[in-house]
Amino acid sequence: MIEDDRYCEDISNQRLEKLVT
Repeated sequence: MIEDDRYCEDISNQRLEKLVT
């Protein structure tokens, strides 16, 4: 699944943003 990679990246980015904020 090509979208899976993007999905995982989005989730990790959201987690990082929540941690940083």
